[in-house]
Amino acid sequence: MASFCKKIIHLFFPTDKVVFSTDSPYNHLEVRKQNGRFVLDSRNTNYSFGGLHMVFRQAVREVPLPKQTIKKALILGFGAGSIAHILQKELHCNCEITGVEIDKEVIKLAHQFFDLKTLKKTKVVVQDALLFVAECHEQFDLIMVDIFNDFRIPEKFNTIAFLQSLIGILSKNGVVYYNRLCYDYQSKEENKQFETLFKNLFSKTEVVKTRHFSKNRVYVGKRGDKMN
Repeated sequence: MASFCKKIIHLFFPTDKVVFSTDSPYNHLEVRKQNGRFVLDSRNTNYSFGGLHMVFRQAVREVPLPKQTIKKALILGFGAGSIAHILQKELHCNCEITGVEIDKEVIKLAHQFFDLKTLKKTKVVVQDALLFVAECHEQFDLIMVDIFNDFRIPEKFNTIAFLQSLIGILSKNGVVYYNRLCYDYQSKEENKQFETLFKNLFSKTEVVKTRHFSKNRVYVGKRGDKMN
C-alpha cells in the first residue's frame, strides 16, 4: 500500500485536498482528491490509487501478466482495492481475487469512497497477512504483496520464512509481485538482503525500478524448477 514519500507525491499532484481523515489502530489515514479522483494516503505515503497505482501499473507492463492462466489472485495489503482495480478494470483479467487487509478502517473507506462493491469475484479478508498465509490451503496463480505500516515493511515480511510460505500457496507456474521501498540506509540494506533471498528462492526473477517513483522496487518472481 505504499509508494514513496507523500511530500514528493504532492509535487506531482499540487492541487490535492483532504476530504476525510481518521485514525485507525495502525495508521493515520487520509482520503484526498487528486485531479478529480480519490486517493488513500497514510501519514507519509500513498496507500491506494495514487503513486501506488502507477507503480503496479508500470510493473505489470514491464513484466506482463499471463492473464489467460491466472484463475485465482491473492493481494496481500489490499488497501482500498487499487491493485484489484488494475487487474479487473485495466487488464480485464477474469480471475477470482482474494484481498487480505489488516486494517478494518481501510476497508470501510474502500466501501465509502472507492466503490469496492463494483469489483467482481472479489472477497476481502480482514486479517494479518502472515497469519492468513500460514493458515491458507488454497493455491494462487498470482500473488501481489504490498504490505506497509506507513512507509516501512514490518520485519516479519522480510524473512525467508515468509517467502517460503508464499511459495507454498503459489501454483506451479505462478508469479509473485512484491512492492518495496528503498529510501534510506536501513531500507537499502533490507532490500539487499531481501533481493538475495528472493533470487535464491525463485527460478526466474526481475526487478522493476519505477520511472516516476524512484524509491519503489517491484520484485517479480516466477515459480519454476527450484520449487519442484
